[in-house]
Amino acid sequence: MDSALNFVRDLVLSRFGVTGVLLLILCVVAIYSWFQHNRAKLLQERIDLEAERRRQMTDELLAARQVRPAAIDPVTRPLFRILAADDEPSLLAFYGMIIESRVAGAVLSTSEDGDEALRKVFAERPDLLLLDLVMPGKTGYDVLRELNEQGIEIPIIVISGYEGSLEGVAHRTGVKLKNVLFLPKPFSPDDLVKLINQKKSGQTGSR
Repeated sequence: MDSALNFVRDLVLSRFGVTGVLLLILCVVAIYSWFQHNRAKLLQERIDLEAERRRQMTDELLAARQVRPAAIDPVTRPLFRILAADDEPSLLAFYGMIIESRVAGAVLSTSEDGDEALRKVFAERPDLLLLDLVMPGKTGYDVLRELNEQGIEIPIIVISGYEGSLEGVAHRTGVKLKNVLFLPKPFSPDDLVKLINQKKSGQTGSR
């Protein structure tokens, strides 16, 4: 290796002289500096995007707190039971804020993994399941398969940044999805409320 480097050095010196070698070194340094600068710039852009996403979620949470809770008549309006399964506690809290303030007559139960979600589905028979796909233990895909195997049909909204469509979910699970909607992450409170109310209008949960 050293002999090869010495050969290159002698060749450059013989053809370009000391000045040429210095210019070559300056070019290499300049290229390296440019590469490092752009690498740092890309990293900062990623950090800024993530910070902006978190700021947006915080703003939406604050806005949800300022919205007056929807009116509930316990006599004429039965409770609409929603189970949300996601491994991000901050997102579960976000669901709670939105549902409490903007979905009349709804009560929320939560779980942070697929195993707990299945236990609550079997025990509580919710009217709607908000389901993340990537969770510890049993995934959302596993939950969909097991509900299908058990013959339990409840309205489901799959909420995920992993899959791009409901067709992708069906392909990965190998299950014909019935009464299921898809909401990609990130999403706005209006998007979530619209789909919840769409399912709530039918209130077709198994009991």
